[in-house]
Amino acid sequence: FTDGTVANTVELLDVGDATTSSSVAPIPLANGLLFFLYLPDTGWEPWFTDGTPAGTRILEVAPGAAGMNGWGIEQAPVRVDDDVYIAVGTSALTFELWRTDGTVEGTTLVREFEAGIAFGEYHLLGFSPVPNGLLLSPLTEESGRELWFTDGTRAGTRLLQDIAPGALSSSSSVYAAHHIAVTPRVVYTYADDTTTGLELWAARIEDLGLPCRGDCDGNSAVTVDELIGGVHARLSQASLPQCPLLDRDSSGTVSAAELRTAIRTALRGC
Repeated sequence: FTDGTVANTVELLDVGDATTSSSVAPIPLANGLLFFLYLPDTGWEPWFTDGTPAGTRILEVAPGAAGMNGWGIEQAPVRVDDDVYIAVGTSALTFELWRTDGTVEGTTLVREFEAGIAFGEYHLLGFSPVPNGLLLSPLTEESGRELWFTDGTRAGTRLLQDIAPGALSSSSSVYAAHHIAVTPRVVYTYADDTTTGLELWAARIEDLGLPCRGDCDGNSAVTVDELIGGVHARLSQASLPQCPLLDRDSSGTVSAAELRTAIRTALRGC
């Protein structure tokens, strides 16, 4: 770590013969930096640093010496607000979606996807941030390649629409799934419903049923009173059963990250 001066240039981690990933750039977070590093004992894994040796740590998502060596997904991790989403290959036919905020306790498995097809370029995911979550186009055995949404929790990860029925894919090529464009109010993507061919599809974000984090009364907006209630719950560590949309991880309390998400939602709208 350095601030540009000799006096404040310090070694954060003795990595020996470690290798950094040339294909995945470090990702700045609010409280530090997420980067990817190979060590013989851990393989490829995400690491986090706050700029101090004590605050530099591994966020192990694939335990063991192999690490994430087999992930092989042509999909770079992406930051969404306080979180980074990572796709990790676990076998030739499956991958896992992980979320991390740079802390060990905040590094969690979101969901495993069974692709049913050999690993490689077919696992392009088309990560596209949207308010309070992420759009992606995974390939699954049940529904083929379709558009999904996740809010970073297993319960909040779902297929938005099975455009091509059943195991058929609505994307006729592996690269079409990577073409997701998000504007403030509309999502655009290529899709083939098996009847009209590959066409440009659009959906209003408000019609996708995405969660409005911090909206306690269901009016699709986060008010000052709702934020004040969240602050009180955070300071007192009290439960907030009347506002489940503020408590994303269903822990029964409000974390600082959940409160920041509600504030952002209040500022930019649901």
